[in-house]
Parts: sequence; structure tokens; C-alpha cells
Amino acid sequence: MMTTASKLVDEITGEEIPLDYDDTDPLSCKGPVFTGSLDIGFPTPREVGYNLPNANGFNDLTEFWGERVVAWSGWVAPNAENPYPAVVWDKIRALAAPARRPWLHFIEDGWAGWRRMQLRGDNLTSPLTREFGPVIAGTINWKATNGGATEAVDERHNTITPSGASTGGTCFDSSGGCFTDQCGPEFTEGYIAATTIINNNGNVIVYPIIIFYGDVTDPTIKNLTTGQEITLEGNITENAEIWVDTQNRTIRENNDPNLNRLSMYDFTKSNWMYLAPGENKIDYRFSSQAGGRAVMSIRDRWI
Repeated sequence: MMTTASKLVDEITGEEIPLDYDDTDPLSCKGPVFTGSLDIGFPTPREVGYNLPNANGFNDLTEFWGERVVAWSGWVAPNAENPYPAVVWDKIRALAAPARRPWLHFIEDGWAGWRRMQLRGDNLTSPLTREFGPVIAGTINWKATNGGATEAVDERHNTITPSGASTGGTCFDSSGGCFTDQCGPEFTEGYIAATTIINNNGNVIVYPIIIFYGDVTDPTIKNLTTGQEITLEGNITENAEIWVDTQNRTIRENNDPNLNRLSMYDFTKSNWMYLAPGENKIDYRFSSQAGGRAVMSIRDRWI
């Protein structure tokens, strides 16, 4: 038995339209939608002028991809809950409208969870022939948005352990114990490093969203694995949140589009970082005594 399943998800209402049920699902043979084939496609290679491995865009194929076509073919049949196939087909057709951006969710045996792609309609055919009786047969092609990658439906939130500074002089004594009073370990002034390991379980790079919570001054996140860092200048007050979206390259307070804080971004030190496939070592630093809190949210991605 295969656990392959797929569904369209309305990006506005969240309504789900199953395209292909898990074989163990009791609705598997009841429809009303049946999938003949679903091809999630592959992104076309981006045209380049020079094959330079460490460059992007026109100079190489390292980060950017061309468009990707997602093709579905199948049919809609009447059942007890949905006696009119045309009504269900209208819902599917609506999600192929050029202005819509529905999600395609799908899962296969061996995966840890559902994956998804965001789509925009490309073309749709549904001949008015009825060889199979009151059944609507159709095919739809979508273009994948968001770089053509598939991503995990479930987002992971990772708290970053902060590094900091020791002022030195800390001394533990044994007063009141059973031993002779004496000063125990004493720490010298210096930097205390802490590294947080975040795993990208996909097979292509991931663009995280980093949220800094105040009170903290001049927070810096560095990916020690890739050498990239993001440094913000200034104080983030207590109860304030600064959202850094590394894919869309925006910095907003409380994730409010009207509260642009891109001026905090230190362009002399910073890169719009990503997480490489596999293990990434993350360092969190700041210049004040108060360390605030930093959270990195990611969705694993696959080509």
C-alpha cells in the first residue's frame, strides 16, 4: 500500500480539495476527484553566460532557477456527498485563475511530512465529451511560484542560544559547608561563545526568517557554516520584535509592513544569509548586557 496523497489548498480560505487519497483512506475509492497523473515537474536551467561556481545569476547556475510546470490530469465523478461534478470542477477551475496562488500539498512514502508548492494557473482543458457518463475529465497546468522549490508544510521554530561576555571575578566559596572556607573557580573577563545547530533537512538552500526580541542592542546572527551574517544596528526595546525576512529582504517591526526597519541593517557587514543543506552552526551575539531572544523559523526545501 502506498501513502501517496495530494490536495489543492485555497490560499485565501484554506479549503482543501483532495486530488489523490492515501490508499489506506476510506475515501480513496469514493472521490469525487480522481487523479490520473500528477507531475510536479522540474525547474528549467537558467541561462548563463559564464560558468563560475561561486557566482549567481547570469554568471552561474548556483542559486537561481527558471520556471517549473506542474501538470495534473484526472476526472471528477459524482458521489453521495457531491452529486454534481460540475460544482466540484468549478472549485478546481477557480484555483487555476491567473490571479490565484493556491498551494499544492503532497506526500510520499518515507517523507517526514507533507510538502507543498505554490502555484499560478497556466492553462486548463476540459472537453465537453462524456464517454464515461456523468464524469468530467480535465487537465490543468500550473507554473510554480517562489523559485520553483517544494517546501515543508510544517514550519520549524528554532531558538538561538546567545553568546555573550563575562566580566570576570566570579567566585564560588564553600562557606557553611563541611570544608575549609576557600575561594573556588574564578573566571577571567572574556567572550563566552555558544553555537546553535540548525539542520536543513532538505536538499537545497533555505531562506530563514529571523525574529529578534528585545531588549537587545546591535544583535548579530552568523552562520558559521556558510560564513554569512546579519548585523542590525541600534536597540530593540523590550517587548518589540524585529522580523528579518532573508528571502524577501525585508526588516519590519512586529512584522508590520508599515513599520520598515531596513535602516537597522548594517550593509557593511551583512549578507542575506541562507542555510545550506545539512548542519548549520549558528552564532548569536550582541553588544549589550541584555541579550533579548532570537528565533529562526525555517521550512525545509527540496528541488
